[in-house]
Amino acid sequence: MQVYGAFYLAGILSALANPAPPHSTTAILLISIAAAAAVCRATRLPALALAGFAWASLSISGALDDRVAPELEGEVLKVGGVVDSFAIRRGGLVSFNLKLDDRRRDGRALPRRVALVWFDNPALPPLGAWCELYVRLKRPHAFANPGGRDLERALLVRGVGARGYVVAHPENLCLDIAPARSLAGIRSRLSARIDAAIPVPATAAVIKALAVSDRSGLGDGQWDVMRQTGTGHLLAISGLHVSLVAGWTFLLSRYAGGYGFRHRQSYPAIRLAWFMAVAAALAYAALAGFGVPARRAAIVVATAGFAALKGRRVLSSDNLSLALVAVVTADPLSPLSGGFWLSFCAAGILVWMGAVTHRAGFARHWRSHLALAIGIAPLAALFFGQLSLTAPVANLVAVPWCAAFVVPLTLLGVICSLLDGAIAPLLWDMAARSWLLLWRFLEYLAAVSPRLMVAGSIDAGGAVLLVLGLSILALPRGVAGRVLGILLLCTCALPRQRPLEDGEFRLEVFDVGQGLAILVQTRRHAALYDTGPRWWGGPSEAGSVVILPALKALGVDRLDAVIISHADADHAGGAHAVIEAMPVQRVLVSESRRSDPLPHAALCRAADGWTWDGVSFRILHPFPRDQGSRNDRSCVLAIDGSGGGALLPGDVESGGESLLLDRYGAALAVEVLIVPHHGSISSSTAAFADAVRPEFAVVSAGYRNRYGFPHAQVVARYRDRGARVLNTAKQGAVRLEVGRHAIRVSTYRESGWGFWRSRGG
Repeated sequence: MQVYGAFYLAGILSALANPAPPHSTTAILLISIAAAAAVCRATRLPALALAGFAWASLSISGALDDRVAPELEGEVLKVGGVVDSFAIRRGGLVSFNLKLDDRRRDGRALPRRVALVWFDNPALPPLGAWCELYVRLKRPHAFANPGGRDLERALLVRGVGARGYVVAHPENLCLDIAPARSLAGIRSRLSARIDAAIPVPATAAVIKALAVSDRSGLGDGQWDVMRQTGTGHLLAISGLHVSLVAGWTFLLSRYAGGYGFRHRQSYPAIRLAWFMAVAAALAYAALAGFGVPARRAAIVVATAGFAALKGRRVLSSDNLSLALVAVVTADPLSPLSGGFWLSFCAAGILVWMGAVTHRAGFARHWRSHLALAIGIAPLAALFFGQLSLTAPVANLVAVPWCAAFVVPLTLLGVICSLLDGAIAPLLWDMAARSWLLLWRFLEYLAAVSPRLMVAGSIDAGGAVLLVLGLSILALPRGVAGRVLGILLLCTCALPRQRPLEDGEFRLEVFDVGQGLAILVQTRRHAALYDTGPRWWGGPSEAGSVVILPALKALGVDRLDAVIISHADADHAGGAHAVIEAMPVQRVLVSESRRSDPLPHAALCRAADGWTWDGVSFRILHPFPRDQGSRNDRSCVLAIDGSGGGALLPGDVESGGESLLLDRYGAALAVEVLIVPHHGSISSSTAAFADAVRPEFAVVSAGYRNRYGFPHAQVVARYRDRGARVLNTAKQGAVRLEVGRHAIRVSTYRESGWGFWRSRGG
C-alpha cells in the first residue's frame, strides 16, 4: 500500500511542479493510458504515477480555465451570486467572496468564485445573501516579492478565479434570503447569537472562529500574538479541531453504545462509535463551510474510521498512506497548501513516535510534543518565515486547554443553540472565560520572548535539508553517519545572496503595485528609497505588507537611511510602519510634512552626499529655491559604483527633468534608471531619455492600473535607445546587481516555478 501510494503521490507532485501543465484533453488521454497500463503487473507502479500526474493535471487545467477571461478584465460587469464567505471589514472597505450564478457574458466565461472589495459600504453582506453588483474584475494577480505571501497560490487552492471591486452604482443590492435551515443560514445565525451572548467583541471573534470558522472579527493584535507564540492553528478549524471532535464523539458513543448494547452482541458498540465519530467530523467540517483544511481533516477522519472498521490500527503508516491518497485524490491541489504538509508531517511524527516510544503517561506525551515542535519547525520556517521560540511551551499548554475546555464548551453551545437556545449563551460565556485565561498566558509569552526570524535562510531547498538533517539526527544512537545530520543543518545557515564587494551595489525594486519602494544595498549598508503606497479605504500599507517581510527575507535588520522622494501616498504610505519596526539611522524627505511628520527627518537637498563601501551616493535635486509641483520637487538620488551607476528620480515630470538636464546634461547617463513617475507620458521626455540612455529602465507600476502606466510611448522611447524595459507589474520584484564587470538582473515572478503565477501586466 505504501509503495503504491508513494508512486501515485509522486505523480501528483510532479504535475504540481510542472510550470506548463498539459491541457485537459491531454490529461484525459493520459488517464486512459494509465488505466490500460495498470492491468499489467509489471507496469502497475509507473501507471499509478502516470495516473496521479494526469489526475492532477486535469484539476490544474480546470482551475486555470476557471479564471476570468482577459478580455473581460477592467470592464464594468453586472454579476449576481451568493455570498459564500463571512465578510471582513478593514477600515473603509469590506471584503468577501461571491459565488456567481450566471457565468457567461457575451459568450465569454466568468469564474465560479470571485473575491470582491466594496469601498465605503456601511453594511456587511451576510453569509448566504443574494447580491447583484456592478464590478470590475481582473485575474488573480498579486504582489510577487521575496518573503511575501504567495496570494495567487492561495487563491487557486481556494477556487477564486478573479479579484475585483464593487463599482458605485444605484442598483447594487444584497438581500439576505438564505433559508433559515440552510447551511449558510445556520452558520450566519450562530455567528449572530455568539455576538449577542459575549459582550467583548475580541473574545466573541475567537468563539465564532472555533464554532463556524467566522474569523472576520479577529484583529491584527490578536493575530500578532498568535504568530509570536506559534498558536495561530488554534483558530483555524483544521485537523486538530476536527480530530478532537471526532475523538470526543467516539469516546462518548463508545461508552453510550457499550451501555445500551450490553445485552445485544449483534452490532458492536465500537462500530457505532466510529460511525458517529465520522458523522461528527463531517458535521463540524460543514459548520466550517467545508473550507480546505476542514474538508481535508474530515477525509482523514473518514479514512481512519474505514481502517478501524476493517480491523486495522488507526495510527499506522498504512493508514496514513491511505489518508494521504484519499486527500490528494479528492483535491489534487491540496499539496500547494502549507497546512497540508504541516498536518501530514505532524501525523507522520506521531506514527513514528508510536513505533519507537514505549513509555506511557506524561513522559510519552512530552516526548511526542517535543518531536512535533522540532519536526514541523522547518515547515513553519518555510511557510511562515519565522520560528517562535515560545511555541513548544505555548502549545504544550494551549492545545490541551482548548481540547478540554474551550472547544467542547463552544460546540456544546452550538448544539444547545440548535436545539434549545436558552443554555447556549451560558456555555459560550464559559468558553469565552476559559479562553481569556489562556489568552493572558499567551500575551505574556509573546511579550517576554522574541521570535526567531529565519525567512532569509529558509527556502524550499533549505526546508528539505532541514527535514533530512532532523530525520538523520532522529535515528537510533547506534546508527552510523548521524554527523551528516549536523552538516545538513549547518548548510541551511549559509547566505542565499551573493555577498557584495567594495564598489558594488544591489537594487531591489519591490512590487508594491501603483507606487515605489527600492532597497539599495552595498557591502555593509542598506537604504530604502520610498516606502510604497497606503491603500485607499483601508489601514493596510506596503510598509507592513510588502517591505518589512521582504527586508526580513533578505536578511536586512537595520537601515542606514530612509529617503522619501516626496509626500505622495504612493511613495510615502509605508514610511511610519518601516521606521517604527526597525532601527533607522537617517531619514531624508523632500519637504516638511506638517500633517504627517516623520520622526527626526531632515530635508533632502542637492549637493548632499555620502560614500558607503566604495559606492558614491549624491542628491541631485531639488535645490532649496526650486519651484514647481510636488512631483517636480522629488528627491533625486544618483548612485555610482565601480561597475556602473543608477538614477532614482522619484516622480519628476518634464519640468523637473528640464532642471536636471540644465544642471547636469550628459552627466546624467547611467546604466540603470528607475523610470520617473511610473512611466507617465508627462515624464521621460525625449531629451531626458537621450541624456540618460540606460541599459535597464525599470518601471514600478500596478497591474492594470487606472492610469495606464507605463505609457506605450514611454516604453518605446527607452527601447529605441537600446534599453531593456522591466515592469514590476509583469515581472514582480526586480533585482539588479551592479558588479565590477557586469550587471546581473533577476525578476521574482519569472524566476519562480509556479504554474499559477500570472505573467500578464
